[in-house]
Amino acid sequence: MRYEKGNFITVPNKSELKKLDAQSQVLFMWLCSFTDEKGQCYPSVNRLAECCGLSRKTIIERVKVLIDKGFLTKFHRYNDNSQQSNLYQVHLLPSVSDTPPSVGAGKKVVQLVHPPSAGDTHRTKTTELNLNNQKDNLMKFKETIKGIFKN
Repeated sequence: MRYEKGNFITVPNKSELKKLDAQSQVLFMWLCSFTDEKGQCYPSVNRLAECCGLSRKTIIERVKVLIDKGFLTKFHRYNDNSQQSNLYQVHLLPSVSDTPPSVGAGKKVVQLVHPPSAGDTHRTKTTELNLNNQKDNLMKFKETIKGIFKN
């Protein structure tokens, strides 16, 4: 066996990842293999299906699982009103062993996610509907934070 540069990846969130089904784990690992230094990637659903050995439908379902569990955020990308592949942001989740017992005991952990900036090499256009959803999510996030620190 010969080790070659680029044939290995770092997979974050292993303690949380092992709680997921095998298909979600494989998908997350492949997404990690495509990420840049910011934790962003934009492989197509077809590419992910081919790499993971899964159907397009299963990829779409497993992406939803990863989003619901906090591993990913998905952004729709557009170029001249034509949809491009989605941009995925991989998140680093705090593991139970990484958090001292005194920090946030009994509190929810919340991570703020910023969409890619206009200066990024991945040019994204967000539709008005997506912008409204982002504003709604920000309002919900602010309310959640108020509730956490209120107690």
